[in-house]
Amino acid sequence: RTARIGGKGQSILFLLSKETAFLELLHRRGAALRALDLARVLRKAFPESDSMKRSRFTSAFVRDRGLGAASELLETQQRIEKLVETDPRLLIRAREGYHSHVKAYSTHCKAHRKYMQRQDLHLGHLATAFGLRDPIDEGAS
Repeated sequence: RTARIGGKGQSILFLLSKETAFLELLHRRGAALRALDLARVLRKAFPESDSMKRSRFTSAFVRDRGLGAASELLETQQRIEKLVETDPRLLIRAREGYHSHVKAYSTHCKAHRKYMQRQDLHLGHLATAFGLRDPIDEGAS
């Protein structure tokens, strides 16, 4: 939740490409929406070194889109996975978050189900978002 009923709040919403129609519903309900540019976010999170900016081996396509941060992003993801893997409390929290996220797709109100469907989730990618290396078998929980 971003705010109490009647209050204001902010959030960042990550959607699958199949779910972008949900933005129309939010707009109709009065939500102020603003898209974020992923390349810009990555440039802020992983500023390129001066040597990368000047390198003749870094293409303009990569520089202009902030994609030179890919190696830093991968390294950060690997560090998060290692941290989660080696800290039992973090592992429990990551698994709980993963399960809650998957469950939320199954329990959306009827009006939202047409926008967000459980079978559209890529469980491997979702696991990675929680610092897990592999998806968790939902039947085993």
